[in-house]
Amino acid sequence: MKIIKLPAILPGDLDLAIVNQQLRSRTAQLDWSAVISAPEQYLAVLLAGLDLDDDAEVLDCETSTLSDTIAQKVAQVLLSSGQPHIESKPTVNAIAPALWQQPKSIPQQDNVAVPSVFEVEHNNEPILQPPSYYQIRAELEQAVLADLLGPAGGEYEEIDEARVSDRYLVGLIAPLHRRQRLEQSDDDALQTEELTTDQTGSVDLSIEQLDELAVNGVGTSDDGTTEPTNPTAETMFPSSMGMSFCVSGTATAMRITAGWGQYKRIESEYLKNAAGKAKQIWRRHPIVGQSPAISLTAGKIAPWRIDPEHEVYVRGQIRACGDDWIVSLFLVNEQREPQRSRDQAWLFQPELSVESATNQKDIFIRRVQVRSPGKCDPGQYAEEQLMEMLYRRHVEFAIGHGIGVHAEVAAGRTDRAVRLCTRVVPAYEVPKTDAPTFDEAGTELVLDMKELANSTAAELLAKLNPLVRAYADWIAIQKNRVAQLHEYADTANDALANCARAKARIQSGLDLLQADAKALAAFQFMNQAMWQQRVHSLYAEQKRRGEDVEISIIDVAQNRSWRPFQVAFILLNLPSITDLAHPDRCHETAAIADLLWFPTGGGKTEAYLGLTAYTIGLRRLQGAIAGRSGESGVAVLMRYTLRLLTLQQFQRATALICACEAIRREHPTKWGNEPFRISLWVGQKTTPNRTEQSEEFLKQKLGQYQSTSSGSPHQVWTYW
Repeated sequence: MKIIKLPAILPGDLDLAIVNQQLRSRTAQLDWSAVISAPEQYLAVLLAGLDLDDDAEVLDCETSTLSDTIAQKVAQVLLSSGQPHIESKPTVNAIAPALWQQPKSIPQQDNVAVPSVFEVEHNNEPILQPPSYYQIRAELEQAVLADLLGPAGGEYEEIDEARVSDRYLVGLIAPLHRRQRLEQSDDDALQTEELTTDQTGSVDLSIEQLDELAVNGVGTSDDGTTEPTNPTAETMFPSSMGMSFCVSGTATAMRITAGWGQYKRIESEYLKNAAGKAKQIWRRHPIVGQSPAISLTAGKIAPWRIDPEHEVYVRGQIRACGDDWIVSLFLVNEQREPQRSRDQAWLFQPELSVESATNQKDIFIRRVQVRSPGKCDPGQYAEEQLMEMLYRRHVEFAIGHGIGVHAEVAAGRTDRAVRLCTRVVPAYEVPKTDAPTFDEAGTELVLDMKELANSTAAELLAKLNPLVRAYADWIAIQKNRVAQLHEYADTANDALANCARAKARIQSGLDLLQADAKALAAFQFMNQAMWQQRVHSLYAEQKRRGEDVEISIIDVAQNRSWRPFQVAFILLNLPSITDLAHPDRCHETAAIADLLWFPTGGGKTEAYLGLTAYTIGLRRLQGAIAGRSGESGVAVLMRYTLRLLTLQQFQRATALICACEAIRREHPTKWGNEPFRISLWVGQKTTPNRTEQSEEFLKQKLGQYQSTSSGSPHQVWTYW
């Protein structure tokens, strides 16, 4: 028996009458797995004269192969022709984790005890299976998308709200010819005034625009720009969305699929008002269409009307780009907004996708980006080429216009795609980045802060030199790969040259510890301070949780060890911090500002806190330089742009300063009599910037203005 796989959108290229004859003669069987849209008029032709009970084998209407929507439509068609009803499967989120599954029913037998559901074993696996973090996150993501984009209640949902645009906040395409809403009252009682629009979606308002609300306060360089207290009234909505992409010159035709959710104001089948009559609600109707094959020839694409009942078109243009094609497609809502129930002319949950119309499926290639080196800064161009090399397997196939685009890559390839589709809420999976393990950096590498704090210069060389050797070995391996990069060979060689320079700087840091006693002492001071702050921070955290723990249990190597990249970052910066005349620090063109780029939680803070401890310890050992004391002044400035991040990082930095101060108090003759201090400045909106402002602030806000017997105010120190 021949199996006929139905197209995604009926009828496709099939002659449904002929297929119906084959089904009735028992020479063919249907495969519904790919169907996403099946209009009832086509189903009526396909299923004419068929009976579910007698023709179940050829219909293959098992609920496991039918989507819920298609099953309902098939049931309606069969019921309308007097056929039995097909039970549709319940709506199930495909990615929802199965927390618990009811076991199959167990037949009751006389005098035999039936175990409870928690005693039943299924394939020797426990019934209760906790979901993974990925499953929970995926379910949460779907819940957020359903709430913001919809449809939260299924493809034929009912919405009991005044407007659908109040229910869903993203994925709205307005009609090209809109009416301006002057009052936010009931939908049917809105006062309106016509707007004129053009095909690009720009609008010419025929009413006076509302003035923006006055801004409280004035932005300053200290506080940043001041934001308005209220957003401005929104007067423009997009009437189209689309994408541009590149198609291989070997392709001959493509096919477009477009659709959206159409909401109509009708009477509910379920909800009743206070009088017991059917309530007026918004009912969703999914609309999906598939275009005929579109030939890839230069010029404008003939406008394609997706559905005969709605003035919604897909427009586009094809341009030649060498031997390939650049295609731009737009889904345009050219409807006119009615005076009442206006959301009927809006498009919700819009989708636009494109794929090949021939047997050659992987027709989409890298999007062309032509940029001349002479049109940008040489350093910027070199950086862009480096990014191109590093991310050569992450190809950008398309660019969205007012929307994101997702590409389905070909099997086993990264430079070809088989399908492009729009995404109202684009998403990208960012892989977790882990620092190299100890084994990768060499088994002889020592990263224990306590052990490094108590090591001599010769011992440090033996314990840290494996890091340099491991980096050198990695560079040698990468050099062997340059020949495989072809067009990126020059960029790869430049990158390896920078790697070699970084290795040399790390080696210079190690050599400095051998030659400079003060640098060695500051390095030991840094490791001791970092060790103490790390251990005591963990101890304090567990104490706040109410745990009964001893600090000796926490003070173990795994809780006080560096990560390899942190030690490397610290070593390559030691020479320029130690020597005020070092070229990395003061050369006019060759000076370096090192950027530590690592994902959140990877250990950036620990790295620069280590350099902070080294710097303030070295200043105390070097004493006065050029008439300036090493015990006074500001050694390190840290700035953060987010308030919560500022507080968190300030706490971590304070723990380090406390550790440094504890070390200083044990050896004041070595580390000086002046205490280590830390302060926080968060701008004049929160704390005063000047002494006179501080005095006035205390007098007016805190009521702490007091006079001494002599009539002069007390001196007040305020710490923030």
